[in-house]
Amino acid sequence: QGWGENLMSEVFSAGKETDFDIVKPVKVYVLYYTVWIGDKGQIVYGSDVYNYDSKLIDALAGIDGYHLPVHYVGGSGRIATRSEIAYSR
Repeated sequence: QGWGENLMSEVFSAGKETDFDIVKPVKVYVLYYTVWIGDKGQIVYGSDVYNYDSKLIDALAGIDGYHLPVHYVGGSGRIATRSEIAYSR
């Protein structure tokens, strides 16, 4: 209690880790993007450091009628980067 906007701003501005107890549970969502829109409207492809893309693609492949155009690198199971796909054409 007592965590108003001013105190929260102070804590964030300090840039230090701060522990505090909460009364009600809070939902936390962690979003992991490997593709996003850049500042100039271009598609930006980031590295999939946790290899979640291939797991998602495999899960989606099991859904009838769903097709995701993905290119794998050789027999590695690794998804090709945009530059690897362009180079192979």
